Amino acid sequence: MKENLRDCLKELILFNDPRNTNFEVTNEDGKYHKATIKDLQELNLSDLYFIADLLGMSDLYLKDGEHDERPARGNLPNSR
Repeated sequence: MKENLRDCLKELILFNDPRNTNFEVTNEDGKYHKATIKDLQELNLSDLYFIADLLGMSDLYLKDGEHDERPARGNLPNSR
């Protein structure tokens, strides 16, 4: 889990680097599989929410003061 902006940005860069051809994530059963575009989107979105929170801009993803459909950080796939 990231604790600061630097760690979050470092993770985003790693996830999105086109040279990272062996990017794998775990599914709900704990088994690894090659990351799909959806996996990458979920990981990116989680990090973007984290950055928005750090910058005090949670309004970017909240609607009318309520949480939008936001994936819990613990429910996202883990990278290997």
